[in-house]
Formats: sequence, structure tokens, C-alpha cells
Amino acid sequence: MTTSSRVGPGLQELSPDWTLPLLEGGELRLSQLRGKRVLLFFWGSW
Repeated sequence: MTTSSRVGPGLQELSPDWTLPLLEGGELRLSQLRGKRVLLFFWGSW
């Protein structure tokens, strides 16, 4: 894999900061969880 074909951050790189709407209202930014372990689970039901 060449560097030019990469899509996202690699190992030991920071993920872009994104915002997630919360069910209770408000939002959560990824940067608020810095220093904590984060598990992302993406799924689809198509």
C-alpha cells in the first residue's frame, strides 16, 4: 500500500475530530474522550 492510497489515519495517528449527536440531546466531540479508549462499531441494515 502506498501512502497516496490511504483513506484514513494510520496506526499511532490521531483521528479527525468529529461530533456525535446524543439521544438525550446535545452532542459529544471525539476530542472530549482524549486519553480514554474508544471503540467504534459501524453497522448497516440494508
